[in-house]
Amino acid sequence: MDADELIEEITNEVLKRFDPTFIRIEDRRILVVLHTPDRHVPLALTRLLEDVGPPSDRDILVTPEVRSYLAGLGINCRDHARDVFEPDAVPGILHRLHEYRMVVVPAVSFHTVRAIAELRDEEPFVQLVLQALLRGLKVVMLTDALVPAQREGASVAPGLTAAAEDNLKKLLAYNIVLVRLDEIGTAVAEKKVPSSKDLITEQDIIDLKNGDVTGLRVPPKTIVTPLARDKAKELGITIIRE
Repeated sequence: MDADELIEEITNEVLKRFDPTFIRIEDRRILVVLHTPDRHVPLALTRLLEDVGPPSDRDILVTPEVRSYLAGLGINCRDHARDVFEPDAVPGILHRLHEYRMVVVPAVSFHTVRAIAELRDEEPFVQLVLQALLRGLKVVMLTDALVPAQREGASVAPGLTAAAEDNLKKLLAYNIVLVRLDEIGTAVAEKKVPSSKDLITEQDIIDLKNGDVTGLRVPPKTIVTPLARDKAKELGITIIRE
């Protein structure tokens, strides 16, 4: 990167920060969409609290049915999020999608998966997921509710298994990240690590990416090489100067 390119990059960054809609990557939140009453939803909320961070790091969009279902289990959505919205808030959320870094869906139904695959965005939830994908947000869905249980000695109808797999393939085609409940922490958590090194190189950034790290805090005197900055930008790793 030569001097002119560096000046242009700095200028663009300064102008971007004057944009009232600008939000630093490290300040963006997670939007958890609770659309389908399912036994995996309370487990997923617990995992998010354990693995991802405090409730202030996420908002929840919840249908009245799921809110009632969770209340019956003694779970208050407001204990798990900064803000809680209902489906009629989707138009406003669409205007603020830049505030989020990903959308997490702990459970979906076969009907909803078909609606997403067929781009039927009449439903607020489907519209939200599709718009998040179109705007480059990471969308994570738990597949436990769609995958037939594999128990020893149990027999699952082949047609049902095939239908489940077909639905999951449609989600994968849209770059939706599919995980099981025990994988949600790895898929959703965005690790940020401090650096005590005096020099950050391109290889250091590659090593961070291999470790699923998405942010690096560096002391004021640490030197970050131009190649390292270029690689960080390419791999989506945020470098934060302390």
